[in-house]
Amino acid sequence: MPNEQELVATDIADDESSTEQAASSEPATSTSTVSETKPATESEDTPQLEFAKPAYIVQLGTFKNSQNVTRLVAKLREAGFQAHSYPEPAVEGELNRVFVGPNVSKKTLEQQQSKLKELTGLSGKIREFDPLFK
Repeated sequence: MPNEQELVATDIADDESSTEQAASSEPATSTSTVSETKPATESEDTPQLEFAKPAYIVQLGTFKNSQNVTRLVAKLREAGFQAHSYPEPAVEGELNRVFVGPNVSKKTLEQQQSKLKELTGLSGKIREFDPLFK
């Protein structure tokens, strides 16, 4: 009966032989016989997301008064708009952006601009939505 060290050694040997078999089935790209293990980089682990169509937002404005930002967002949401502010929640004295969207249809947002101006007095500007923009 093999002891625990022999079992571990056997498992490691099996893993190495299966790795060698997998490597030998792929075409050789290097003549080096030394095998190095490289740590995976972030770009290899993280898939790069590319979208076929961009999304858009209507940025209504940037405000320092957090109460006005909160009221404006509430008013827009009550009217059925997908309204947000950044930062969330609004911070008094700092710049707080108020926007509607995102929406993949720029045309839909263009049509909503007149309703937004009527409701808020702000026509806003249509911008491409960047989910990572802070």
